[in-house]
Amino acid sequence: MLRAFLATTQEHCLYAFFHLAAYTDARHGELLKLRWTDVDLDKPQIHITGTAAGIDRQRVEGTTKSGRSRVVSLDPSTVRVLKAHRARQDEERLRLGESWKGGGAYVFTTGWGTRSSRTRPAP
Repeated sequence: MLRAFLATTQEHCLYAFFHLAAYTDARHGELLKLRWTDVDLDKPQIHITGTAAGIDRQRVEGTTKSGRSRVVSLDPSTVRVLKAHRARQDEERLRLGESWKGGGAYVFTTGWGTRSSRTRPAP
């Protein structure tokens, strides 16, 4: 069932989020806080350092559920998905030019490049 879901969402703007959640067992908020500096595609692994959530329309960041960071290994297909996601994000940044609001730090952003406090399609 997971394979079918991922196959049908492959062109969705949140595909990388869905894939990473499925293959790393990371929580929703942990992925929202994930920065590109936490991603090492050469090792390959990600460092889960905390969590993020939207509360009363404000982004709130905190620690992981256990209060400790952890390292999660990535399989080759997840590395490919993250590389493709980064390339799409870079293309969006170039396409939007000065309208791009983020600095490129976060793996999952809004359609304007700002850090996201929830996962929903870009505007």
